[in-house]
This record gives sequence, C-alpha cells and structure tokens, in this order.
Amino acid sequence: MKTSRLIGTILLVLFFQSCGGTLENEPILGQDFVISYDNENNLLSDDVMLVYSFDYWGTTGNNYQGAEGLFKNVLSPDSGRAITLKMDKIDSHWEATVSIPTDVTLLSYYFTDGEKFDYNDKKTFTHYIHNETGKPVKNSRFRNVDFLVMAGASQESILAEIGAEIKEYPTNWIAQTVYWRKAFEAAESFKELISVYDDAGKAYMGLVAILGKSDSLQLVKANFMVDFMNSLNRPLMKTNAEFMSIMDSTLAENQYGPAKKRYQSFLEYQKMSSGSTEFLNKIIGSVAQDFDYKTIQGVEGKLSDFKGNYVLLDFWGTWCGPCVGEIPNLKKAYAAFHEKGFEILSISSDKFDAQKLEEYVTEKGMNWNHVLEGMGGSIQKLYQIRSYPSLFLIDPEGKVISISNELRGEMLNAKLMTLYE
Repeated sequence: MKTSRLIGTILLVLFFQSCGGTLENEPILGQDFVISYDNENNLLSDDVMLVYSFDYWGTTGNNYQGAEGLFKNVLSPDSGRAITLKMDKIDSHWEATVSIPTDVTLLSYYFTDGEKFDYNDKKTFTHYIHNETGKPVKNSRFRNVDFLVMAGASQESILAEIGAEIKEYPTNWIAQTVYWRKAFEAAESFKELISVYDDAGKAYMGLVAILGKSDSLQLVKANFMVDFMNSLNRPLMKTNAEFMSIMDSTLAENQYGPAKKRYQSFLEYQKMSSGSTEFLNKIIGSVAQDFDYKTIQGVEGKLSDFKGNYVLLDFWGTWCGPCVGEIPNLKKAYAAFHEKGFEILSISSDKFDAQKLEEYVTEKGMNWNHVLEGMGGSIQKLYQIRSYPSLFLIDPEGKVISISNELRGEMLNAKLMTLYE
C-alpha cells in the first residue's frame, strides 16, 4: 500500500494510512492543514496534484452498492465537491496546504499527475476534522463509514466506528439509525436478530429520555422497525421459506411480536393465494362471472353486454409499472381488431377520481372502456385479483379462454390473429 505522510507521526486508522496522531498534526476547524506526499514507489511524475473533498464526494454511488458503487463518487464527484491543488516539491516529497472550513467533518483526498492516480488502493486517504480541544467533530466518524465500506472493512469495524461516534455524541440520532441498521445486517441468527431489536428499542427509549419525543425520533423508531423486518428476509434466513419454517416450528407463545405479525400475514396471504389459484384453474373454459359496471364517462353496463364479441378484461393501475408497460400492446391490439368486434374493459385500481383517470387514459390514447373502482373493489374481489396486471380474454359466448401471462406483450396480438383469421 502506498504511503501518505503528513508532517508529524504516521497513524494507521483502520484500513487507511493517514495523518499523525497528535492534535497539531490533525486538521482543525478554521485552520490551515499541510498534506505531504512521498512518492516512494515512483507511481507519479514530478507534477503531483492533490484532489480533495470535505464530507462526501458525490451522490452517484450509494452505500448499499458497496465499495465499487461508492468509489464512483470519487471518480465522478458532484459539481463543486472536489478541489484540485498543485503540490510543491520539497526535497523528496510534495506538500500542499488545505484551508479547513468551520463547518466540515471529514477530509478525504488522493494524489495524481493527471495520468496516474494514487487512490490508496481505491480507498482514498481520510482524516477526521477536529475542534480545538482535540475531539473529532460530530459526524466525522459517521462520514467515514462510506470510506470504510470502500476499504472493504468488516461489519464489526464499521459498527465500532459508528459506535464511537454515538459514544462521543449520544444524541446523534442519524448515527443511531445507521448503527442499528448495520447491527441488524450483522445478525447471524434469528435469536440474535431478536436480541438486537430489543437493544435498539432500549436505545430509542434512551434517546426519548434525553430529547423527548419528536418527529425525528418517530422516524428513528419507524426505521428500526423497517430495518428489522427487512432483515427477516436476509441471507441469515436464506429464503422466505426458511423463515416460514423457523416460525412454523416455534411455539406460538415464543413467536416474537413483529415477526409473528409478518408470519400471520403470510399465512393469510397464502390462504387467499391458494383460493385464487384454485379459482384461476377453474375459470378457463367457464363462463365469466357477470357484473355491473359504470365507466368513467358515466355509462352503465354489464360484462355480459359484450356477448357476441371477444373482450379483454384488464385489471390494472397507473401506479403499476408492468401495467403501464402493457399499454402499447393493448393499443396495438385494439387498433388492429376493434373494427372486427374486439373490445377491452379496463378496471382501474387507482385511488384518484374518475376525471383524473380520464385525463390519463386520454393522454395515453387508451380509447376503450374504463372503470374506476380503487384497490380491492367488488369486481376485483369477484375475480380474486392478487396481482397486476391481470388479464382475462373472453370469447363471444362469454367463456374465459385465456388469462394473464398468456396475454402479455406480443402474445395478445398473436392470440387475436389466430381468433380473427
């Protein structure tokens, strides 16, 4: 690993070779700071440039994308985030002076000659910003987490880094949120996950005792719950089925609250899905169940009014990406076969009013029959809709002849071509 030497003692901070350990050799708010570089591996030419940033480099990559994602920020920083200084050669090393603002928390940097780059093995060099008492300022360690991820640091090291931040600044609720998220991720068993959740709850109550209840703390509590529930689906359970197996083999009185609720919801969904699957298996070749409807233009009718023509019953919503993706296919089919008697009846699950839906379908050129009934409306219940889009093709006798995936994309047009030959 290449060496970045600052005037003073060399200090190894976790996976980063960085600056000295005494206060005069650390960057301090509002003061100048000298960075020195020894090119002992002859990586760079004589024209060495320092490229640095405070707090963060950019927003191209995110923590959840891992080391490579975060390093994209260094390669393509947000506008104005990175500063470049020409370094002065002094004997066998180079120096540059950085002015530390009064409102920053972390300094990170790399060296370059314009063609070659010393990124410290794609980790960059980092320093906490200190106040005049020698204490790293609030969020300095928290900001360093991204660089620990870039360095491939262990989960334990990352937790220790955020834990040190919380110890110095116990009311830093943002750091608390991230700490417990990482702790949930690090849990290696269901029992350990439950224990971490209990500890997170105690930490939350500690914050409430210090700060009182607030919208911010309510968000912390909500994040704890979300992160805990998300962790139930992590590799420690391997699969959703494994989690269900664990819960199924756990005595009811020992099933933990949030996990138990999720398990019960799954069982209820499984029961409904089983009924839906049975319904779909039986509906092919059967007469479609009739229903009354009222279009967004106020026209009333029944599904059975379409007898004598092929009709596509389309359950969808503007909020549903795959549904919107099917619009071009539906338009193509309607344009090609409507004059031959083909009809579409779309049942929207949207929450807004009929006028807004009419504006949407008009803009999209969806000039067929539309019904708005919201999520879980009576027609959807009649057809046991569990996913969107759900499609049913009904023949002139009123029988369902094809459903869902058989009617997606070009398959709908291909099916209609065979029917209208």
